[in-house]
Amino acid sequence: YGMARPSDVFPKAKAVANQVLEQGPDAFALYVLGLAAFLYDFEPRQARRLFEESLQLSGRARALYATLLVVAGEEARAFEEMAVALTEDPFDANTRQQHVDLFWYAHRIDEALAEARRLQELFPESSTVHFHLAKILLHAGQAEEALQWAQRSAAARHPSGTASLVEILASLGRTQEARVILDAALTRSETAWVSPANLARMHFALGETDRAFALLDRAVAERDALVAGFAKDPMYDPMRSDPRFEAFARHVAY
Repeated sequence: YGMARPSDVFPKAKAVANQVLEQGPDAFALYVLGLAAFLYDFEPRQARRLFEESLQLSGRARALYATLLVVAGEEARAFEEMAVALTEDPFDANTRQQHVDLFWYAHRIDEALAEARRLQELFPESSTVHFHLAKILLHAGQAEEALQWAQRSAAARHPSGTASLVEILASLGRTQEARVILDAALTRSETAWVSPANLARMHFALGETDRAFALLDRAVAERDALVAGFAKDPMYDPMRSDPRFEAFARHVAY
C-alpha cells in the first residue's frame, strides 16, 4: 500500500477473497479481508473479527492483528500477540517490520530504533527498513543520520521514503532542496497516483498547514492506507497541536 490507488487494489482483492471463501474457510482470504477492513474500509471492529477468524486457522495474520490492537489502544495485548508471532516465525521480514511498528505506534521510540537497527542487520538492502530508520531517527532528534537512510529509501522508490526525506531536509533548514523534491512529487501526481497522506506530510514540513490538512481530507476520501493509524502514528505528531487534528483523527478513530 502507498504505491497504487487504493480503489484500484482493495476492491479487487476483496472480491477474490470472497470468492475463495465461498468454497469454504480459508485463513489467507480472511486475512486479506481483515487487511482491507483495517487499511481501506477503516472498519476496525470488522478487521478485528476477520483477523481473529483467520487466526483460528493459521497464524499468518497475527503480526498485523497486533498492530491493529496497538492502534486501538490495547498495547499490552498487542505485545502479547506479537511475542507469539515472533515465536512462530522469528525471521519473517513482515513480522519483524510489524514489530518495529508496534514500538513506534506505542511511542516507545528507543525500542523501535533498537529493533529497526537489528532488522537492518538482517535485511541490509530493504528500503522499508531504511524508511523505518529514517522516520524513527528524525523523531529521536538524530536528523543527520536519518537523512542518510531517507536518501537510500527514496532512491529505492519506497512510497513513503520521499516524504521522510522532505521532512528531514526541512528540519535541517535545507528548505530549497525539500521544495524541489516536493515539486517533483506534485508533478508526478499529475500522471500517477501519489499518496495524499505523504504529500500532506511534505507540505506540513514546509509550513503549508492548510494544504496539508486539505490533502489529509483527500487521503480519507481516497482510502489512503497511510492514515489508518493516524491517531497513534508519531509521524503525525507535529500536527497534533493544530485544532484541526482531533477533528480529522475522528474520521479514522479506533
